[in-house]
Amino acid sequence: RAVQGRSSTSRADALRAVSASSAARLRAFAADKPLMQFMSWTDAAVFLDAVPPGPVSQRQDVLFAGVLIPGKGVRELIDAWSMIADDLPDSHLRIIGRAKNMDYAAGLRRQVQRQGLEARVSFVGPVSQDSLARAMSQARLLVLPSYSEGLPKVVIEAMLCGTPVLGSAVDGIPEVIEEGVTGWLVPPGDVDTLAKKLRHALTMADVDPMGERARAFASGYFSPDAYVANYGRLFTLAWNEAQR
Repeated sequence: RAVQGRSSTSRADALRAVSASSAARLRAFAADKPLMQFMSWTDAAVFLDAVPPGPVSQRQDVLFAGVLIPGKGVRELIDAWSMIADDLPDSHLRIIGRAKNMDYAAGLRRQVQRQGLEARVSFVGPVSQDSLARAMSQARLLVLPSYSEGLPKVVIEAMLCGTPVLGSAVDGIPEVIEEGVTGWLVPPGDVDTLAKKLRHALTMADVDPMGERARAFASGYFSPDAYVANYGRLFTLAWNEAQR
């Protein structure tokens, strides 16, 4: 992988990273290349315009959104959910995403059945952006317990909906989630801590200001105008480098 990374970056005129952690990895391969950092495109308006059914404190659903692969930590999320589900009978875990790894996805369904969670966990499958925005605006929180990420769009998209995020403290996620301010962070693979943070997020009284802060942060962190302008600057960097 290191050889492939060096080969790819050596042919580039300019580099673009989505987070500080990914920028550092690119720098390790090509320290002399011009580099810009900005997140991937998302249709911010779809998420900003989603109308929630009420304040965050009145919502009870927990949402996961992502491809179903081991690195996303869905198995660990279900284990954590099983530890608290009996104490939170009004809450439901919804898992949205494509089953990229079919064996893993089938194992997740067997895990839910084995733990007696069929009535408390739903597998939704892939959805449109409009449906995802609606689901995020109806959730108490988005949970992303991944083992590795760049800067996942779903974190910013949920925050644009005014929904706090509970994410793993890996790669770019801590760059956009401030613990206890706009969401929560958990060590990857730590099921016990994940369960505790889930319980706290579903029972804390002052979650509404957290949702407001998350939306304000995300609105400033990403905008379509800034995205287009950044790509314009990136193309200029690449052109200038190519003419050297």
